[in-house]
Amino acid sequence: MELIQVLKKILKIGMFNPKNYGFYGERVGISSDSIVSKPANVYLYGNNGLKKAVVLSNSGKFVMKKNSGASYGLRVSTGNHARIVGVPYRVITDKDKPSNMGGDVVIEEDVWIGMNVVITSGVTIGRGSNIGAGSVIRNNVPPYSVVIGNPAKVVGFTFNPSQIIEHERILYPESERIPKEILEKNYNDFYGITCFDKTRNKGKYTLEDYKSIFTDVFNITNQPIETYEYKLSEGWDSVGHMSLIAAIENRFGISLKTEDFLRFHSYNVGLEILSGYGISFQEREKEKIEFPDVFFDFSNFQDNIAIQTKDRKITYKDIDDNVLIMSKIIRKGRIAFLLAKNSIGSIVSYIGCIKNNVPVAILDAHKDSDFIGQIINLYHPEYIILPSDDVAKYSGKVIGGIYDYVIVKLESTNYSVSDKLALLLTTSGSTGSPKFVRLTKKNIQSNAESIARYLELSSDERPITSLPMYYSYGISVINSHFVVGATIILTEESVVSPDFWNLAKEQKATSVSGVPYTYDMFKQMRVLDMDIPSLRTYTQAGGKMSKENVAYFADKCMEKGKRLVVMYGQTEASPRISYLPFEKVSEKPDSIGVPIPGVELSISEDGELVCKGDNVFQGYAESFEDLDKSDEQHGVLYTGDMARKDNDGFYYIIGRKKRFVKVYGNRIGLDELEQLISKKFGKVVCVGIDDHVTIYSENKNVSGNDLISYVSDKMKINSIAFSFRHIQSFPYSETGKIIYKNLSVK
Repeated sequence: MELIQVLKKILKIGMFNPKNYGFYGERVGISSDSIVSKPANVYLYGNNGLKKAVVLSNSGKFVMKKNSGASYGLRVSTGNHARIVGVPYRVITDKDKPSNMGGDVVIEEDVWIGMNVVITSGVTIGRGSNIGAGSVIRNNVPPYSVVIGNPAKVVGFTFNPSQIIEHERILYPESERIPKEILEKNYNDFYGITCFDKTRNKGKYTLEDYKSIFTDVFNITNQPIETYEYKLSEGWDSVGHMSLIAAIENRFGISLKTEDFLRFHSYNVGLEILSGYGISFQEREKEKIEFPDVFFDFSNFQDNIAIQTKDRKITYKDIDDNVLIMSKIIRKGRIAFLLAKNSIGSIVSYIGCIKNNVPVAILDAHKDSDFIGQIINLYHPEYIILPSDDVAKYSGKVIGGIYDYVIVKLESTNYSVSDKLALLLTTSGSTGSPKFVRLTKKNIQSNAESIARYLELSSDERPITSLPMYYSYGISVINSHFVVGATIILTEESVVSPDFWNLAKEQKATSVSGVPYTYDMFKQMRVLDMDIPSLRTYTQAGGKMSKENVAYFADKCMEKGKRLVVMYGQTEASPRISYLPFEKVSEKPDSIGVPIPGVELSISEDGELVCKGDNVFQGYAESFEDLDKSDEQHGVLYTGDMARKDNDGFYYIIGRKKRFVKVYGNRIGLDELEQLISKKFGKVVCVGIDDHVTIYSENKNVSGNDLISYVSDKMKINSIAFSFRHIQSFPYSETGKIIYKNLSVK
């Protein structure tokens, strides 16, 4: 042990002996915890500093010229490992290596290097440059560059061109100055502009121009820039700050005053400072989405992946090929029942019906065949399209197959069907009610395109199917993404299954949708803390989510750099009516937002929300005799929801028109009453008739007497009007809505 310590001491003495270096100038400092493998190959020309550095200089020279230095943790290697066929790399000697496996590392004058920087062989860092902390330098760095990142890239320059010229004039004799032509070329290469062009920054700027500087300098990918504390980031040090300022000055053609340079420490402060230099920003115009005139015309994205399962891909061309097959075996204008599940055959069959003008009723494939049979007897569909495994449950002739589905002809029909009818959806996706909503292609197309606009969808989107397609919300996700050529990640797995989230990560899902009950589960499962970086959008509809949950998910999305879009709709509206923009979610968490593009909202004299637009259905159907009816709604839907509108034009639902009762002459909204009670006693459900309200709670610790006393006091109504019951669990539909009719009033 003593011998080893002596040897280490001898090595250290050799490392710090200036005579052992290739050159060792004045005022050179190397900390005692640094390692230099071959001092003879190291040249330090004066006023240099290395702290806790590792310089592996066996294969080439390491040169640091005057007035350059590095912070803690510099790593330099002048050589590389070699790979030779048939030889393990550990036994390859320097003599075996190709001649190009090593190279000198040269740090020119006046270079500052931040903490924990790595410089690989053959690199030259130009005079006057600043290297940000944590950078990995693999390529040469131009003079006066500001460089940061892994791999490192130029994000700006230390000075503007005129300042560099003046700086060089003061410090260097004319023969050593960098020619103006080289400076101009460097600027041209980086900015794509002429560096002395005084008009280059006279254009209009958007906030995206400003934000992009932060993302480039600090490599921000996981949180909103507006709240980003960049001084706490890994990219922060004096070089990080200088990198940002250099990029700001060069982008906007300004030179910041010293006090502004020092004060520029956040996104919002930067906006304030820039306004003082006459820099203002406009909102970038949203890219206009062009839709084909014909609904589900996939000709512009035939090769795009339309459907992605765990182990299979289906292109839009594949869908169109099957649409053509269906056109040869099913009759236009005849009714088809589609027993749907989230499978390839189900979706392709739906598209085939729409494109072949076969009106299709979508029902839950998991429903009992006797129940489906009752609806068949009411509507007499000519075809039933169903999973091949279920074909034995229904009589009829199999006339074709689409992936995992078969087409069965039940009977030949000749009753009249409106040529406008395209889709039939049940008024209750969970119960499979025989009452259908009648929708046209125009209804579905207008709503799908409107959703694509306000969500700013593109062919890059990859939503994962978290909702059943027989549900109006579920089919709207498919419609709105297919009109832009996006990819549906298809699964029947529940959101509570790890396999669902594994698939989302594996297939890089970009969005997920859910009803309020889904978001209750998301919260319990801490979904926004999962490691799925591609998942950037969360949409919510299908009922009113609690104000507390909206605030929770809005805060989480803000923290994680994602977005939450709260939406409102009804099946009768195809189904979307309004949405709450993400930037307003925290401010107005209980709002349903503003009308979607193409929809007009108003409030009737009695307080009911009224929707007008091309998305409004044509009326209801309760048997085949209603399928030839004309448009009974004329683009107007009375929603049955009571609403108010604030001064900013945002709408709020305050209750259902049918969920109001009169108690001793007082008009009470049961939804509002639930919200009032839930603030103190947790979630409750209220049902009622005139002069009596029954309140249900799952929480056994809630005292009925205390709750009723609280309600009576708040409402100023005699407590005899209220009763209380504990319930083991609230009755939820499959889409997460309370089934009020399953709760008795008294």
